[in-house]
Amino acid sequence: MNATRESASRTLGPTRLSSGLESRAVEDIASALTVILADMFALYIKTKNFHWHVSGRHFCDYHLLFDEQSEQILAATDAIAERVRKIGGRTLHSIGHIARGFSTKRLIERRRHSLAEPLIACQ
Repeated sequence: MNATRESASRTLGPTRLSSGLESRAVEDIASALTVILADMFALYIKTKNFHWHVSGRHFCDYHLLFDEQSEQILAATDAIAERVRKIGGRTLHSIGHIARGFSTKRLIERRRHSLAEPLIACQ
């Protein structure tokens, strides 16, 4: 019976990982990274949107560029989320959580420097 319990706990993994950080530091780091993570998911969707809707003379180049960039962004989100979990924090768990963590103020501030501007200048 003990073997079954031990096996189950190994399968599910620990509920809290020990990082050597104080709990307040874990919360602060996890909170900051979760906001960044939400922004990255929004950037991923925005980049995929450009990928899906690009048109014009340089369609192939831009289509491939946006696809490659979206893959890199998605890979980075995984690394950040795993880092949060590694220190014992909680990260995003739903679309609603992403929406709450997404910084619309930062999006508005960055809009002038969006990915589309260099494309417009190149046409």
